[in-house]
Amino acid sequence: MRFISQYPVYGVSIDPGKRKFTEYGIEEVKPEIVAEFDPRGWNQRDMEVALHSFKFRGMMQYEDEATPVHPAYRLSVYDTDEAALRHDWDEDTKMMVEARMQEGGAYGRDYVLVTEIAIEPPWPTYDEFDGKVEALIVLVGDLGFPHEGVLAYEESKWGQQRPEVIQALQSAIEARDTGEIIVT
Repeated sequence: MRFISQYPVYGVSIDPGKRKFTEYGIEEVKPEIVAEFDPRGWNQRDMEVALHSFKFRGMMQYEDEATPVHPAYRLSVYDTDEAALRHDWDEDTKMMVEARMQEGGAYGRDYVLVTEIAIEPPWPTYDEFDGKVEALIVLVGDLGFPHEGVLAYEESKWGQQRPEVIQALQSAIEARDTGEIIVT
C-alpha cells in the first residue's frame, strides 16, 4: 500500500516496540515501528490523489506576491512494500502496519491511501493467448497496439509476468527504435 501526506516531513508511530528480560536474564527487544514518509519519490498518481484529497492552506507565493507556489514541495510518501523490504518484515507485520495506518487518527486528514489503478490487458483475450511468443509479438504489431503498453501490462502485477514475453517485447521495441527491419 502507498500513502501520501500533505507534509514533507511526516511520521506515524505504528508500534512503540518493547524491551523485556526473560527469566534467564536475556534481553529480548522488539523494535519500534515508525512510518517515516519520504519527501522524494512521489509520482504523478500520488500528486493527483494529494491535489484531490487535501486543501493545502497557507500556500507560499512567488516573488510577485500573487502567484501561489505549487504544493508539490509539501508532499511525502510512504510505501509499505518498500518498508517491508527495507526492514525485512514478514507478511503479518506488513499487514499490521497497513491496518494501523488506515485506522490512525490522522488518516484522511494528514495522509491518505493512494489507490492503484488497474492496468487493463491490451485486448480482452490477451491473457488467453497460448501460441508462440513470436506469434504474440506479430499479433501485437498487426493489431496496432503499442509495444510499450503491452510490456507495461505484462510486467505489472495484473499481467502474467512471463520472462520470455517481456524479453521479446523489449527486443521488438529496441529493434523498432534502432530502425531494424523485422521479417516474420
